[in-house]
Amino acid sequence: PTLGCLSRSPQPPPPLGPPARRQPGLTTAFWSFHGGGAMTSTIDTILDQSEFTLDELLSDDELLQECKALNSRLVTYLSQPDVIGQLFTYVLDEPSPSESHKRCYTYPYVSSELLSCDVTQIHDAINSDACVVHLKRLLDFAKSEGPINLVLAGYYGKVVSTLFKRNTDQFLAAVDAHFEGGRHGYVRALLRHLHLQSVSDLLCTLTTPLETLNAPPAPPPMLMGAAMRDAQRRVAGQGEGEAQVENWLDPSEFARDILKSVRASSSGEVHSLATSLFAHLVMQYGWGVMVADADLVHDIMELCLEARHQTARGSAPALGD
Repeated sequence: PTLGCLSRSPQPPPPLGPPARRQPGLTTAFWSFHGGGAMTSTIDTILDQSEFTLDELLSDDELLQECKALNSRLVTYLSQPDVIGQLFTYVLDEPSPSESHKRCYTYPYVSSELLSCDVTQIHDAINSDACVVHLKRLLDFAKSEGPINLVLAGYYGKVVSTLFKRNTDQFLAAVDAHFEGGRHGYVRALLRHLHLQSVSDLLCTLTTPLETLNAPPAPPPMLMGAAMRDAQRRVAGQGEGEAQVENWLDPSEFARDILKSVRASSSGEVHSLATSLFAHLVMQYGWGVMVADADLVHDIMELCLEARHQTARGSAPALGD
């Protein structure tokens, strides 16, 4: 089914991958060749027009390649606040059944890829004052009361994860400023959609200790002797003297929030994904952060046992029943 025709039945639709794209040939792979042997990308051809639309760019197979290749004119265009707002619209707003196949599939996918690209100018624009209204719309998506489109939820998680990992301090400051309850309220809002795998994955990213998330890569294992020691010193020296973002999460408090969500639901998906979140917390923070609260540990273990047997029983009752 198309995004606009997504069934609201309990059975989820099959996963939707990237839209079908034509296979590039020798004359269409990245560059199109025109008279005289001059190389001109089709994206530049669109940008050369006196009038064009964002949809024309999103429909072009070369768009993502040109963006990642830092085509200056393209990146400048995509960094405009109105354009970023339209990209957010394609990621956040579910299309109606009457809209085109491109609107249902191509535009949301390509928009999420553009917003997740490692392009500094685009991310600086997203975090600028001119895009505050669009960033607030992105955060408010977590407040959705009705069923969330599974495909858009996946694109949403990817965009938010990228913003968080790339500019952690700016993202958390924006959440505190523009979401009711700040960063803790945002996490609790996401927990209302814990039945979605993409939301669970996003929560794992948001609750990863920042020293782990921002750790520089380890030196390649093939380096030996003096070269290895030099590389280790460089890695250890990275970040010295720089202001570090303090870990903002109280893992034991977050564990209690997870339990509240589980107690409010009899969904097997919620129980199973909550168990995965607990495993993530223990892996990242250790049991030491929760063992002081015996009741909390008891409830976590009870949840894990319930999730283990839910498939055999067909459904998992809410904790406390």
